[in-house]
Amino acid sequence: MFSFAVMIWLFAFKVRKCRSYDLVIIQTPTLVVAHSAMLLFKGRYGKRCVLNVSDIWPLTAVDMGAMKEGSRSWKYMAALERYLYKKADGVLGQSEEILNHVKQEMLSMVGGWDSSCAKDTDEVLNSEL
Repeated sequence: MFSFAVMIWLFAFKVRKCRSYDLVIIQTPTLVVAHSAMLLFKGRYGKRCVLNVSDIWPLTAVDMGAMKEGSRSWKYMAALERYLYKKADGVLGQSEEILNHVKQEMLSMVGGWDSSCAKDTDEVLNSEL
């Protein structure tokens, strides 16, 4: 996954068309790749980024027994997850469970989550820049 994250940057610098994008939808659960895309499109190009969460990582990895909660890898992935939620202009979820998890994570962060900023998916995707 790290090599794919690096390839996103190489692609973005070579293909100038991505600079003209109004909105970028970033797919997770590949948190390392999603983090790289967020840094590139939000940080470097200042684009609006919507996070499409299809699975809850690292929670799913813990539930499957692939990762121990509190381990270094879990802490790293949890930090990436919080960073992505915090930086995203909007979050799409594949289920209510995912959206509830995102809301809980946002509430637990310093500064919290302002539910008055919550918008319907169509409103986020169709809003003016």
